[in-house]
Amino acid sequence: MAQTSANFQSVKAGSEQHNKREKKLDYVHKELSHNNEYWESCTQEQRMKELKKLVKEKSGRKMQKNASPIWEAVVVIDENTTMDKLHELADELHQKFGMNCFQIAIHRDEGYKMSKDKIKLNLHAHMVFDWIDHETGRAMHYNRTHMAQIQTIVANTLDMERGQSSDKKHKTPQQYKAEKEAEEAMKRKQVAEEQARKAEANVVEKKQEQKELEDKNTTLRKEMHTMWKQNLELSGQRSDLAISVYDQKKELEKINLSLFQAQNDLNSTNSTLKDQKRLISQKNDQLKQIEEGITLAKSFDNRISRAFNGADVENSLWGVAPLRAAAEECEKVKNEIETRCRRIEDIIEKAVDCIAGCITDMRRRAFSSSDVLTIDTALGKSRREERADYLLEAAEEKAEVKHGNYAGCAIWERDLKAIARGEQVRTIDRGQGLRY
Repeated sequence: MAQTSANFQSVKAGSEQHNKREKKLDYVHKELSHNNEYWESCTQEQRMKELKKLVKEKSGRKMQKNASPIWEAVVVIDENTTMDKLHELADELHQKFGMNCFQIAIHRDEGYKMSKDKIKLNLHAHMVFDWIDHETGRAMHYNRTHMAQIQTIVANTLDMERGQSSDKKHKTPQQYKAEKEAEEAMKRKQVAEEQARKAEANVVEKKQEQKELEDKNTTLRKEMHTMWKQNLELSGQRSDLAISVYDQKKELEKINLSLFQAQNDLNSTNSTLKDQKRLISQKNDQLKQIEEGITLAKSFDNRISRAFNGADVENSLWGVAPLRAAAEECEKVKNEIETRCRRIEDIIEKAVDCIAGCITDMRRRAFSSSDVLTIDTALGKSRREERADYLLEAAEEKAEVKHGNYAGCAIWERDLKAIARGEQVRTIDRGQGLRY
């Protein structure tokens, strides 16, 4: 029996277009989209208007701008799950927890290709709820115990096996696809190394050209000085040498022009050299990440080999013991990798949350010391400026604002880049005011 689970998160912009397949998605197999099903009692925009009116009537206050009254659950299903079953699940959740489901989408067209003719489908459904108590106008809150109960209800209603409780985060279709494409990373390593070698050879060539230009520059300066002396000597001679002096001056002007052109060439070469150095730095960061991955992979390979070779072969009549020992070690390796991924995702999410909090707080004009520490940890050791750009973009998406169209955008962008470069930024902490 297949396992099921339900992952809840506040609805994001574009959710409705995604569920209705109104925008192009590269992980969707269009030839299977006719198997999808969709139901709604109203649109998300209509429900949001109704909830704002309800909150105003019940509480006397407008709904907060950063409120999340609409949530979406991604429910794992199997090939036997029907729309009627999902309506039954929605009724159960409404009766026991007060959740109001107004949209359901069944997706049977997502997955990855295992071979040319075989597709591993990622069967799931999107259930969209409003989390407002229609009697009080207040948002409903659910703890871990409630969520555990919900998982049991989902499994019982859909006639599927309940998944194990875990802190593991739900994977988006993009993450699901990215994991399957990770095997291509090693192939790209050779390409990156070749590009780095070419870039290094190009730098050496540019340095040689620069030295030749510098030598030519020195020679031209000496020639210019010699011509200047000759000009002084000729100025004291008889008038019949005036024509010769004039010719020498013209020649000197040509030399000066040649020197000027050489200087321009040197400046252009220096600029190109800086670009090459920056490119090499980027490639070195990428190579370092690849090498760290190779080292980690080798350590895992050694552990699996030791487990295989250390198994009790004598007492294994069919020779299964080494294979079972290797399989168990593989499972340990998988769990360690997933733990590392979760730790990195948690660090990134904390950084995005603190940046998004600063964006939505219109009174904030600087990070706190703890914010700076959180962001600096998330940026890591390499490609920090690129990561800073990603954190800002993710925070703006979470805060539901558009880059450049909100107060303080320039401040957060400036301070994030400063943190990425390791520079000191001003901070503001409670009771201490603005300081550096």
